[in-house]
Amino acid sequence: MAKDPLKKVRSLRKTDETWQGTARLARVWITPRNQAPYRPYIIVFIEQDQDHIIRTQMVDTRPTAEYVFEALIKAMTRPTLGAGRPRRPARLLLDDAELVEALAPRLTELEIRCEYRHTLPLMNNALLEMEAYMNKREPIPGLLKIPGVTPHLVDGLYKAAAFYYQQAPWRWISDAFPIE
Repeated sequence: MAKDPLKKVRSLRKTDETWQGTARLARVWITPRNQAPYRPYIIVFIEQDQDHIIRTQMVDTRPTAEYVFEALIKAMTRPTLGAGRPRRPARLLLDDAELVEALAPRLTELEIRCEYRHTLPLMNNALLEMEAYMNKREPIPGLLKIPGVTPHLVDGLYKAAAFYYQQAPWRWISDAFPIE
């Protein structure tokens, strides 16, 4: 007879806490020697009221819902040092609707409400700080952060770039002819 893998989680103390979670492509590059550079995915769970990071994990490829579920189980049973004792939250907020759809039924069994939120400001701030630490500098700001740049200007820039790409002048002009 197989053991119930969630028995330990069910026995954990249930709290009134709300946790935020994400499994997001990081905005940092990992550059190992003799391998191609890549951007890892970061799985993070944060306790919303105290701003405690419960657990983080980096993976090379996009994690499946099952993998995120296992990471959440680890967060509940073995939180990082300084994040408190093992426990179950009352609610988990995720910023990925597909992940919520996949995890909600399993979390309901553990008496944890799983909800979708389009943005999680606390999570965004935590990831920006992590990425700045990993990059050893502040993240490069987006185009809309430049003074005087409007969404209309950026839209025009992207449309011009798309048009240039569609025209593909490199197919019929060689580098022997200068371009004005």
